[in-house]
Amino acid sequence: MGFVNSCVVHFIRKKSTRNLRMQSLASKEAQFVAGTLAPSVRLDAKSISAAGLAREFAPLRSFLFEQSARMESPAPISQHSVFIGAQSYMNDSGIVRDRVFIGRYCSIGRRVSIAAGAHYMTGVSTNPALAQGPAEAFYSADEMEALEFSAASRGDAPTILQADVWVGDGAIVMPGVVVGAGAVIGANAVVTKDVAPYSIVAGSPARHIRFRFPERVRERLLQSQWWDLSLETLKAFQSGNVLSFLDEVEALNTAETHFADCPTLAIGT
Repeated sequence: MGFVNSCVVHFIRKKSTRNLRMQSLASKEAQFVAGTLAPSVRLDAKSISAAGLAREFAPLRSFLFEQSARMESPAPISQHSVFIGAQSYMNDSGIVRDRVFIGRYCSIGRRVSIAAGAHYMTGVSTNPALAQGPAEAFYSADEMEALEFSAASRGDAPTILQADVWVGDGAIVMPGVVVGAGAVIGANAVVTKDVAPYSIVAGSPARHIRFRFPERVRERLLQSQWWDLSLETLKAFQSGNVLSFLDEVEALNTAETHFADCPTLAIGT
C-alpha cells in the first residue's frame, strides 16, 4: 500500500475545494524555485486522524502534491518541501531528498534516488562530523585558485523533473539537476547534469543517447503544455499518435474549459 493510495486520493478529493484559480505547471515550478509555492488546500491533522489515515500521511508532511499523485516508496526522507504533480508516481524502495520538484505525469521506477545526498569535499574530511560547509566560507580567492576549487563546492539549487519524465529502476539523479519535459532516464543511470526535453539518457555518468522525436515535434509538444489540460480532455485525444494528438490539442477552443483543476495540497500544519 502506497503512502498516497486510492483511499487517500478519495479523501483528498472530498476535502479539496472546487473553482480554484487554475495554475500552470510552469508557474508552480517557478514559485517552487523561488520558495513561494504555498498550498491552496491543507488537510488538517484532525480530519486525517478522523479518517484513519494518520499513519499513511505521516511521512509526507513536508510534501506538496496534486490530486492522484502516488508515492509508493517507504523511505521519502525529505527535510524540506517536495512537490509531486498530478498523475505522477514513484514506485517502492526509492528516496526523495531535499527540494525536489516532480511535474505532472512523471513515472518513477523502483529504487530511484532523487537529489541524492552530497557531501562537502573541500575540507579535511567528507564526513558530516567534520565537514563544516562550502569552500568559499573558509578559503580566500587565492587559496581557492591554488587548490583548484570551483566557486561553488556544493549547489543548493532544487532538483527538478519537469512534466512526463520517465525514470528507470535504480537511477540516481544528483542535486540541482533539471530534467526536461518528456525525457527518459535509463535504468541504473547516474544523472549528474541537466537533461534536455525529450532526450533519452543512460549510463554512469548518464549521456545522451537520442531524442524521442524530431526537433519540430519536440517544439510543438513543449509549446502545447498539454500537461496543463484536464485528464478527461487528454483521454479523448489520440495519445498513441503524437502527430494526431498535437493536431487535436492545437485545435482546442481555449475559450472553453479544458484545463486541469489541480489544487496544491499539503498535510497538517
